[in-house]
Amino acid sequence: MAHDYRFRLSVCNELFEKTPFAEQCRVIKKAGWQGIEIAPFTLQTDATTLPAVRRREIRDIIASEGLEFVGLHWLTVGPTGLHVTTPDEGMRRRSWDYVRGLIHLCADLGSDDRAGVMVFGSPNQRKTTGGLTSGQARNNFVAGVRSVAEHLEARGVTLCVEALPLAQCDVILTLDEAAEVVREIDHLLDTYTDGEIADVLNERGVRTVVPTPWTRPRITRLRHAYGLTDRRTRLLVAFDRSGLSAAAFARQHRLNYTTFCGWRQRRANAKPAPAFVQVELPEPAAPVELMIELGAQSRMPITSTGQIELAVRLLQALNARSAC
Repeated sequence: MAHDYRFRLSVCNELFEKTPFAEQCRVIKKAGWQGIEIAPFTLQTDATTLPAVRRREIRDIIASEGLEFVGLHWLTVGPTGLHVTTPDEGMRRRSWDYVRGLIHLCADLGSDDRAGVMVFGSPNQRKTTGGLTSGQARNNFVAGVRSVAEHLEARGVTLCVEALPLAQCDVILTLDEAAEVVREIDHLLDTYTDGEIADVLNERGVRTVVPTPWTRPRITRLRHAYGLTDRRTRLLVAFDRSGLSAAAFARQHRLNYTTFCGWRQRRANAKPAPAFVQVELPEPAAPVELMIELGAQSRMPITSTGQIELAVRLLQALNARSAC
């Protein structure tokens, strides 16, 4: 049975840079688009400092005109002095801090169930500079993405890398190129430990912009950033599925039997992650509103049930004193 699929189309508001934002949305909707991408520099030069009130206004305007906020484009155009692959570590850090701020802007402009995407084109702020090779610049770019990954996940924002023609940019011309290093490490983890992978990369002459050898901690940090499991975990999972005895599995994978038994024992002794149980708390008791008059000039307000016993003691003490 054939299905009637309809593409939903969006356009970047850079086409209307000098037009008031509400008018941009009206024109885009009238032209038949369903969504809007926003180039941050059209909001203000440093869009990361856009006040919360203005962010809510933009979000409300988009919704009131019947459009959907799709995401941000032309990310690092606007503020001067930004470059995400430069060998200048200070500039590179400031640039990725700016991207981190855009993540929060993107999430703030998005709907409650869709935070939006960030399309990373920006050829002039991404291409090689300072004498770097395209490979070194690519490594800097991947490291930068890794540094903001936690913020992307926390805010529910998706970062997309735009493949650009060589005439505009010589860093990451295809999506495959961006994932190449991660795929290689993922493949090596089937056979090698983190430390052994560092040795393999050093033997192959693989380097980032920092001309220092790979180390086990660097591989471990990269593995954690991309959610790659280590060799030990992969082998234990493979053993569970193999149906082999521990001795046979160790022989098949050329593992020291005693070492492999130690891995299994440590896994068995590992404490399970704490479980979370949903509970319903009772509704808070309604506030107590009670005023006790102690003569014409004195009043004692009771604002909570916990004060009743104290009030009783006070009244008893006052009555005892008056009786004397």
